[in-house]
Amino acid sequence: VEEIGIGGRTSVFATGGRAVAISAPDYPAMATGIALLGSGMGSRLYRALRLDRPLAYTIAAELTPSEAAPSGIVIVACDPQALDEVQQIVEREIALATEEPAGTEELQRAKRYLIGKHALRRQRNWEIAHYLAMFELLGGAEGYRLDARLAGEIAAVDAPGVLAAMRKLFRPAWTVRLRASEAGAN
Repeated sequence: VEEIGIGGRTSVFATGGRAVAISAPDYPAMATGIALLGSGMGSRLYRALRLDRPLAYTIAAELTPSEAAPSGIVIVACDPQALDEVQQIVEREIALATEEPAGTEELQRAKRYLIGKHALRRQRNWEIAHYLAMFELLGGAEGYRLDARLAGEIAAVDAPGVLAAMRKLFRPAWTVRLRASEAGAN
């Protein structure tokens, strides 16, 4: 764990690990696990850090599935006073995601979220062109075919696959804490 002092009024907790490329067979499971953990208002981190306790300003969980350096990250922005508690909650939720399979309802929610997000981001020609180019960039010549198959592959993801993918992503994980201090506030 590395802690860095920064100016401003908002602290940030970030943790992540080595992900898989978009062309990897376990990419759909890893994407589903990230969605389950921190994407949308039904995610575990949203419930724990916004609904159960109003601790987080922003919660983001994302994959960058490049062939060269794939990564996954969870980022939470919070009040400096809440940084320690935010870290404990995020680490607890990641531990659960790497130790216990997701329940059926929770898994379905995460898959619906991802499939819907995939469809919504392809409503205009420029969006379709953008994502086809990104898939080709991330997945090589197979890229555009990956885009066409992704929703079906996400729908087929099961709880053991998500569990294995989360273990791969977060074991080991790195952590950075950016602690804000009023002295440097803008």
